[in-house]
Amino acid sequence: MSVQRARVVEIQPGHATALVAAMGSEGNRVQARFARGCRCFGVVDGEDVIAYGWLSTRSEWIGELSLEFTPDEGEAYIWNCFTLAPHRRLGMYRALLHAIVARARDEGMSRLWIGSIDDPAEKADADVGFAPVLHLTVTAVAGIRL
Repeated sequence: MSVQRARVVEIQPGHATALVAAMGSEGNRVQARFARGCRCFGVVDGEDVIAYGWLSTRSEWIGELSLEFTPDEGEAYIWNCFTLAPHRRLGMYRALLHAIVARARDEGMSRLWIGSIDDPAEKADADVGFAPVLHLTVTAVAGIRL
């Protein structure tokens, strides 16, 4: 699928079967995320979700950093963005981000947060308007996180 044909939709809790399939071994987390108020957006091809990302206005645990992040009022956090392997490097992540950012702006959100750990993602983040505000390095020495 080309990025020109990419269709980004907000995935509703009652219609998440394709999202569960796309998330593979993490698919069992979908309903709990919806239950706590998280929203999900997906790039769809027919009935299939080929890329997805989550949007939260409440506290979220960032497993990679082992910390909790809570956006302020009027802010949101974009997280767990993923593109299925056959569709990578085709602009799906960028299309997904553009759609999420546009929706958030339409809804009056004043600031969005995102964390990236991959160079291609960081380039797309910048292309959509995100600017780095913090760089973190987590190191473990003798089992202690530094």
